[in-house]
Amino acid sequence: MFNKIKNLGKAYTPDIISKAMVSLIDKPKTAKILEPGCGRGVFLKYLIESGFKNIYACEIDKEDYEISNNLYGNVAKIELKDYLIYDETGFDVVIGNPPYVRWQNITKEDKEILKNDFWKKYSNGFWDLKYAFIIESVEKLKENGYLIFLVPSIWMQLTNAKSVRKYLEEHGYFKKIIYFGDAQIFKGMDINSFIIMYYVKTSDIKNIPKTEIIELDDPNKLEIINKIKGRYKDFYKDWSLVFLNPDIEKIPYKLKDFLNVRVGYVSGYHEAFEVKNSIKDLDKYEYNFAKAKNCKRYVLDGYKKYYIFDEIEDINDPRNNVVKTYIEKFKNKLLERKGLKSDKWWKWVDNMKKEIESGIYEKEKIIAPSRNYSGESIFSYCDGKMFVGHDAIFLYKKDETKEDLKYFLAWLNTKMVNEWCQVYEPKSGNVIRYVQGKTKMIPVIPINWDNEEEVKIYNKIIKLVDMILRNSNSKNNEVKIENLFKQLIKIKYR
Repeated sequence: MFNKIKNLGKAYTPDIISKAMVSLIDKPKTAKILEPGCGRGVFLKYLIESGFKNIYACEIDKEDYEISNNLYGNVAKIELKDYLIYDETGFDVVIGNPPYVRWQNITKEDKEILKNDFWKKYSNGFWDLKYAFIIESVEKLKENGYLIFLVPSIWMQLTNAKSVRKYLEEHGYFKKIIYFGDAQIFKGMDINSFIIMYYVKTSDIKNIPKTEIIELDDPNKLEIINKIKGRYKDFYKDWSLVFLNPDIEKIPYKLKDFLNVRVGYVSGYHEAFEVKNSIKDLDKYEYNFAKAKNCKRYVLDGYKKYYIFDEIEDINDPRNNVVKTYIEKFKNKLLERKGLKSDKWWKWVDNMKKEIESGIYEKEKIIAPSRNYSGESIFSYCDGKMFVGHDAIFLYKKDETKEDLKYFLAWLNTKMVNEWCQVYEPKSGNVIRYVQGKTKMIPVIPINWDNEEEVKIYNKIIKLVDMILRNSNSKNNEVKIENLFKQLIKIKYR
């Protein structure tokens, strides 16, 4: 069934945002301006009120077209048309709020358009319709023309938008980005983290300026947007809205030099192994497992128990009757698991016998969720007797590492490391994914044990971590830890 929100991406822009976006235009009042999908005319209203006279617009939805045309058709040239086949070009400004439509919901007509020779260079089966609107709008701009769009920020990190980012890098630069963080822009929509992107088309891409990034936690502050000063960065370096502390870039050592970084273990069918009610004679096969939901800042909040039967080589041996009686009801499901490396269906997908024999279970660890939704670092301490579930990663000391694991725990939970992760770890919107390959590259500050000042700071950090683990004034102690690391960086790298 056709749905305006799902298939056309209808989301009407709030007045305060439309007005602020129009105020960013510093072109003459005779500038040729286009709104590609004018809805009910909120951008047209403020363009006209601002004195612009050469205004064009198109709208695919007949009902919205008629509303806009009745209100503003005497000033703006409005067409009832799909923007992807809109012919007019040569604009000084394209401004608006493109549709947010996932590939599976794009109309058949637009999918056919996106298969032509121009679009097939960029589009793929995972595209969002707003990507096409972004590229089409730049194509319609004159040299030094402006593209001013309200869009979710998530596409700046998603793999499926890589072709869009490459196109923008090759055709101009971002003059300004206004970032709203988690502020809700559209009520009732499950999309947040919006930006106003102010992009300039130019053929001189060798000499582009840095991007001004303005962070606003309240859209109402847009009333004074032209008085607010942001911070500048080389945006194309990482396509991130986060500003890294310059001190962390000076650190040459990496986490992999001191800790092993591992992904959690895979059973392939956890229901078969989860201990729901302890069974006599099976307790020796029970092991503690921490999962992503148990990870909090510094501490673990609970764990689950799972059976591991990997030491059993012959399930039909009479000595294993209790295990066989329990596990056999799951046999069909266990045989269907992907990644199972033998016909010994009662074992985990991962070789847990090897892991048990290695002694990893008893080692102290730092555990983190594979997906972090919180906005701040989440690295948890475990003093031993714990395995880690598939939805988390874990870290433990290399034999030659002298520093206490709690020292690394403190560092990983700092704001500096969180900022680094927001830039370099994979992201989906505001969700950081801690992945093995990236996490091991986190910068780390080793201690010079011959430097008394460094050792003194180190001891203070360990003491504060112990206090946090005992639930003692956590937030205040975390601030102290942050400041101690700043002192340590100052000693070592300035």
